[in-house]
Amino acid sequence: MRSSGSRVRGRVALVLALVVGIAAGCGSSDDGEKRASGKSEPASTQAPTSAQCKRAKMALVAAINGGMQGGARFKKAYFVKSDDFNKAYFVSGVLSGPGLGSDNVATFVTNSPSGGGLINAVGGFAHQFSDYGDGEKTDAHFSQSDDGYSASQDCAKG
Repeated sequence: MRSSGSRVRGRVALVLALVVGIAAGCGSSDDGEKRASGKSEPASTQAPTSAQCKRAKMALVAAINGGMQGGARFKKAYFVKSDDFNKAYFVSGVLSGPGLGSDNVATFVTNSPSGGGLINAVGGFAHQFSDYGDGEKTDAHFSQSDDGYSASQDCAKG
C-alpha cells in the first residue's frame, strides 16, 4: 500500500505531465509571408484561450474612444490576432453609455495593437456607436466571420 505522500507526488507528476503535453501542442508558426488571398483556411470554432486574449493597452482604448459617438465609451477591451490576415487584430470591448446595457460588445479591427494604426468598425455596435469606417468596405473585407472576431468578443464578455 502506498502512503498518502507518494499518492500526492504521483498526482502532481500526472498533472505536470498533462500540462507539459498540452503546452507542447500549443506552439504556433508564422511564416511571415503575405498570404496570396489575404485570408487563410477557415479557423476552428474552439473557445478562445487566455493565450489568444490580450488585454488592450490604454493607448488603443483611447484611440477607439476618440471615434465613439452618442456618449458611448469603449472599455474592458481585449484583442486577438487574426490568423486570416498577416497583420490584423480584432479588438472587442464593452460599451457603456446612455441606453446601453452591460452586455453590449463592440468590435473593431486594427493593424496595430499599440493604438497607433488604422481602425475600422466590424459589426453592428461598432458601426452604430462610432464614426470609424466599415471594415467590410476595405480591400481586406474584414467581417464577423474572420478568425479573431468571435474570439475577441468572447474575451471581452469574459
